[in-house]
Amino acid sequence: MPTGPTGLGAPTGPTADQVDQPTRDLVRLLRRFGWRAFALAFVAGLTGLTTVAMVLALVGFALILAPVRGVRRGGVPAVPERPGW
Repeated sequence: MPTGPTGLGAPTGPTADQVDQPTRDLVRLLRRFGWRAFALAFVAGLTGLTTVAMVLALVGFALILAPVRGVRRGGVPAVPERPGW
């Protein structure tokens, strides 16, 4: 089994825990939109638009906490799925 560049015995082959680049980009984009929704919720709350602020805050939570499943690589999902889901 090949080891990592430090020689500490870390495997370098693809595993089920590795996530590919497009999935990482998607997660980063979702998080960025989530934080922007939080910022807009704060501004809407300051201006008195409480309903809009609540909706934007919920959207921000949904975007930040959204689970993203990775692309399958060699028949193994990049992110392990929960049994029964």
